Amino acid sequence: MSRIESGKLELNYGALDLTQLLASLESLFHAQALEKGLTMRVEDGRIRNRILHADSLRLNQVLVNIIGNAVKFTDQGGITVRVEELETEPRAVLHFSVADSGIGIDQAAMSRIFNPFEQAEASTASSRGGTGLGLSISYRLVQMMGGVLGVRSEAGKGSEFFFTLTFDYTSEEIPETDHTKEQVLHADFYGRHILLAEDNELNREIAQTLLGMHGFTVECAADGQKALECFCSGEPGRFDAVLMDIRMPVMDGLEAARRIRTSGRPDARTVPIIALSANAFDEDSKKSLESGMNGHISKPIEVDKLLEVLEKCIGCGGGVS
Repeated sequence: MSRIESGKLELNYGALDLTQLLASLESLFHAQALEKGLTMRVEDGRIRNRILHADSLRLNQVLVNIIGNAVKFTDQGGITVRVEELETEPRAVLHFSVADSGIGIDQAAMSRIFNPFEQAEASTASSRGGTGLGLSISYRLVQMMGGVLGVRSEAGKGSEFFFTLTFDYTSEEIPETDHTKEQVLHADFYGRHILLAEDNELNREIAQTLLGMHGFTVECAADGQKALECFCSGEPGRFDAVLMDIRMPVMDGLEAARRIRTSGRPDARTVPIIALSANAFDEDSKKSLESGMNGHISKPIEVDKLLEVLEKCIGCGGGVS
């Protein structure tokens, strides 16, 4: 948001295969929708599969935010993602919409939902999570791409977010990336359960959102003591991994990791525990390993690196000697 408001965020245009992007989004949110008993439909039958000149990263970010909100705020029914081709020549004019049957938005709140840190109700953050930044960022990104993010909603009956963008066609080839490989590589993360110990509320939400996008179910603890209690109170094997911030009140992450390892539970010495720290110094990494942790990730979190470490630990069982 700071980069957008200061004018430092620039769009990075390249080749976009829209059909591939939509398939990736459907794969990303299908498991989350299914877990809540929701239907998830992506309708794009009317668009021709031609390579577009677009900022695929920012378009994907907008759709992830809107679809993620739809899943979060819908408890029954489903979500429909629709892309319609309004014009095809000389450029592609596409209308995007995400409709849900969720809790909806009261008319009094409609005028402020795109403002930073605003949510429809004051109780939303505590009951559903979120900081109120996602829609604000999405609104500004759509604006930068030449469109306007709009909404139709009625409290108790669902919402529909929509925008229209114009794209040039390109003869560029789609660059080979690790995105598709990542989807396949990390497919087994769906259904995996993580305990996240982090005292900063915003950091918790960011990590929880990123992990949720890759299929993890995340349970949070605000300090080391609560993380220890949460781990020890559940059935053995309940958590596939523990992400442990180092500096926390009440009990720090190093002590919490040591106590988990010496708790005597059947999974105490096999559950992977990964340190999260703002310090990347070798001494911190050494202390993490000495306390019984399996690895050390520096903050701010690099998603690919975190997923790589998690896959290695979960795949190998995460045992410690």
